[in-house]
This record gives sequence, structure tokens and C-alpha cells, in this order.
Amino acid sequence: MHRYLAQVAAAAIAVGAWSGVALASLPVPRTYSGCVVNGVYKSEDGYTIRVHRADGTLVDLSKWEKQRVRITGSLLPSDRFYLKEAPVVLGPCR
Repeated sequence: MHRYLAQVAAAAIAVGAWSGVALASLPVPRTYSGCVVNGVYKSEDGYTIRVHRADGTLVDLSKWEKQRVRITGSLLPSDRFYLKEAPVVLGPCR
């Protein structure tokens, strides 16, 4: 009986762990505001965000240099951010 319960518990843990991994890999909708400095997007929270197009190529942020910009898209594992909308300029960096 104890062996059966141990097998059931192990199976439940394995299923729970697998489902957690699957959920963690889903895209998460996000909107960030931040500044572009030296071609790098830095959120107001201090995170450096690599901005990608839907095809996976990096977005050239140089035209928004020293501008405060809002970006909307999806955040994936490894902090890969994919734009869904064109960036919106909010003004100069503070």
C-alpha cells in the first residue's frame, strides 16, 4: 500500500512540475515605459530589454535615441520581448 501511495505521489509531482514548465514558457503580455540610450532600451524599472520583431530580428532603436518610449508586446523566457505595436514616443528621457 505504501509503495502504491509513493508511486501516486511521484506521478502527481511529475505532472505538477511539467505543467509549471509549460506555463512558464507562455508569452506574457507586457507594456513598458523607458528610455533608449546608446541603442539600448532600459525600462523605468531599470531592466534592459532586448526588443525583437515578430520574425525574431532585433529592432534598431537608434531612431528613438534619448527618447522616452512606451513599448507593447509579449515577454518570453530569456527576457525576449516581441513588439506587437509600434513604439510610442512619450518625450525626451528624464
